[in-house]
Order: sequence, then structure tokens, then C-alpha cells
Amino acid sequence: MPEEIGSYANTPVYLQSFDYAKAHDETDLFRQSQAANQSCKSWIEDVIADNFDGYAISEEAYNQILSPYGFERTMCILANTIRNHDWDARISGENKTWASGVPIPDYPGMKYLVLNSHPVLIDATATAVRRRYLLSQKRLSTQDVQAEASRILEAFRSLPAPNSPSGKFYTVKISDDFMLRAGSQHTTKLQQYLPFNSLCLTAIKGQKGFYAMIHGSEDRSKPLRTVKPSVRGKLKEPVETPANRQTAKKKERDL
Repeated sequence: MPEEIGSYANTPVYLQSFDYAKAHDETDLFRQSQAANQSCKSWIEDVIADNFDGYAISEEAYNQILSPYGFERTMCILANTIRNHDWDARISGENKTWASGVPIPDYPGMKYLVLNSHPVLIDATATAVRRRYLLSQKRLSTQDVQAEASRILEAFRSLPAPNSPSGKFYTVKISDDFMLRAGSQHTTKLQQYLPFNSLCLTAIKGQKGFYAMIHGSEDRSKPLRTVKPSVRGKLKEPVETPANRQTAKKKERDL
């Protein structure tokens, strides 16, 4: 990782022109942001080059691309690059439409902040970063957790024999989308739904992602457990009172 990343990682993206920055005594912010843009461009190019195996870029590499600068600056550099490739059929129409709506700094030098990576890899990276951004904006609901638990249970049932490296356990990969959005409360609830005493959520050496693992002796025909709402959740629910009911009836009449 380049040494300058530590000093640029938390630099805000400055979108205004140099003339605006000069008029508002913000030229230092302007220059710092442009230097961070250059550093971010180089970082994305390096990670793509180091992690392309001849066929694709790994999911972990996409996370690595995002880790120093976060979504805003990374998406700014990707969108700026795609705008400068609007003639290139190797960039998807969906990504071109997305790029047209991303705020780009008002600075002529942005034409030099175009990724030199292969357009196909730029397109794949933009798609992966966009997906991660969207997932980061959506909180998992109880229904989402239950659906993932149901999917895992069905996957366990479909396995003909234990499939862990030791041959003693059944393993099912947890959805990458789920893990991107999940907090500790979601993984805890996921375990509560799955009806196995030996269940653990774990990484497996040499394999990507996280897995649900159960012992080969578990009864996989059992249904999902019923999980009662937490007391804290119930306390957040509004309490119905006679006054509330009267207000609701009045609103119905008004409608």
C-alpha cells in the first residue's frame, strides 16, 4: 500500500473548481483532494493488476480497492474513467448511465485521472463497487435473515454426504450479499433460526467467504426454529391506547 494513503484516506472529495476554492480560501482543500484522487487512481490500478488472474478479479480484491478511500472517492475515479470511455462497447450501458450521475470534481485535470486498466476490468470493478455501495445502504430485515436461514437449511438437506475437508461436517457457504450487509445481530439471529446444536459460522482455510457448518450426525430434516421478537424490539413498538384508537378512527373518517 502506498505510504501516502494514510494521509489521504480521510481527505474529503472536493467537487468545486479551483476558482471557487481560491475565492473561498479553500485552495489547500482543493489541492489535497486532487492529490488524493491521483493516489486513489494509482491504488485502483495496482490492485487490479496484482489480482487479475487472467480470468477475473477476486471478490476480496474489490474489497481491497475500497478499503483505503471508501465509496465516494473510489466511485468518483471509476465514474470519471467510464465517462471518458463512453465510446467503448466493453463498458456496459448500465455502468455508463450510473457514471453520468456521479458527482465529478470541476477540474480540467480530471481528464488525466482515467484508469489505465483494461476496460473489461474497469467495467467489472465498477459493477462490483456499485453493488457493494447499494448493499451498504440497505439494512437487513427479519425477513431477509429468515430467507437466508431457509436457503442454508435447504442447501444442507441437498448434500448427499459431509463435504468438509475432514469429511465429518456439512458446510454451506453463507451468501456474500448477506455477509456484506450483516452485522453481529444478523448473524446471531441467523444461528437462532437454524435448528442445529453443532452449528457454527466459520471461515474454511483455502476457501473464500464464510460458511455455516454442522456435524455430520445432525438431523437435517428438522424445520427452522421460531424466533420470538426481542423484548427491546417490542418496547420500540407503539402502544395502542383508547386515545390512539380514536385518532386512528378520526383519520379514517377524514380520508
